[in-house]
Amino acid sequence: MAFNGTGTFVRLYNWVTDKNNSIPITASRMDAETDGIATGLSNCITKDGQTTISANIPFNSKKITGLAVGSARTDSINVGQVQDGQFTYLGTTGGAADAYTLSPSPAITAYVASMRFWAKIAATNATATPYLQISSIGTPASDAVIKKLDASKAEIAVEASDMLINGL
Repeated sequence: MAFNGTGTFVRLYNWVTDKNNSIPITASRMDAETDGIATGLSNCITKDGQTTISANIPFNSKKITGLAVGSARTDSINVGQVQDGQFTYLGTTGGAADAYTLSPSPAITAYVASMRFWAKIAATNATATPYLQISSIGTPASDAVIKKLDASKAEIAVEASDMLINGL
């Protein structure tokens, strides 16, 4: 039996009640009770990470505390990482003017339209077609040309010197 479906562990037998009712402890009853305990333990999450989670876990509006800093794309992140902009501020660009690069950790695996990043510009742009290639994705001159927004929020080309050295 082990757990009853709501997280309560249920034993099969009560040895004190059995004693009071003159029911002897038998191998079959002992095996059944121990098998239930083994099943119950097998359904628990082990603190050393041996267990593979097999279902969504409802946390009943409780927090996960003490969460380590996520470092891989598939890791969870903690609030401190979000507040610190760890995954939106990508550092100082590499490359040269008009051919900027960034290599964040963890690496980005594909561009998504909703992505937003901040970076410090290493060199002032000289043309209206600078590009930023992140994690070596795509063809920079066509996939990653830097644009700016006009007053109506439409994308337009930047002008030379719009992106100043050490600017964000």
